[in-house]
Amino acid sequence: MISVPGKRCWVTLVIVVLAVFFLSSCSPKSAGVNTGKSSGDTTAARFADIKSLLADIDQEIKKKQFDSALKKTNGLIDQNGRIPAYHLLKAKILKNMEREQEALNYLSQQIKAYPDNPGMIAARGQFLLENGFIESARRDFLQAYEQNYRSADILKILAEIEKRNGNFKEAINLTMEALKLDGSDHLLWFSKAQLDLRLNRLGEASQSIETAIQLADGNLKYHQLYLEILGYQKNR
Repeated sequence: MISVPGKRCWVTLVIVVLAVFFLSSCSPKSAGVNTGKSSGDTTAARFADIKSLLADIDQEIKKKQFDSALKKTNGLIDQNGRIPAYHLLKAKILKNMEREQEALNYLSQQIKAYPDNPGMIAARGQFLLENGFIESARRDFLQAYEQNYRSADILKILAEIEKRNGNFKEAINLTMEALKLDGSDHLLWFSKAQLDLRLNRLGEASQSIETAIQLADGNLKYHQLYLEILGYQKNR
């Protein structure tokens, strides 16, 4: 689903940052310092520090303390400038400070500064998406994906854009690609069932929604769609 700015977005950002930070913490630059603690303890402590700092930044944004939030975010970038989520966070803060064009220019500069990191392109795509520039966001996500930035989330966004544009066949192809990367995502199976129904593929729709129900049996809307599909099959 296309995301919009809000609390859920910041929570997602924390998860993404932590995941990427874990990878970066394993780089040669971080090796060779003996603090008397195991590497697992050190990594856990870093996770905790980053999570705490991001929570502080989130609170400052909610309180519109943008200068302080920006300063702390710049500190994160100084520690590791290769993490796209940090730059996306900075751009969002600049946007909240009514410096939207500066934010967009900043993200474009990071793409040039890190040509080997397609995650920077995806970060700009997310910023464009959240600010309503759907087609520009689509181009960025496609470019990032074509540069081997493989992500089920990107495919879900691209599928949602195609669905909004009425390109249901392309949307279902993208959804199926996403399922190859994450076949346990019940939301993806639900989306595929909806698209199957749009394309009058009732057998496939039934199989898709059955899988969604198996993965998340408590979701009432999945059962409702299943009954709707059964109704179409009965009337055929």
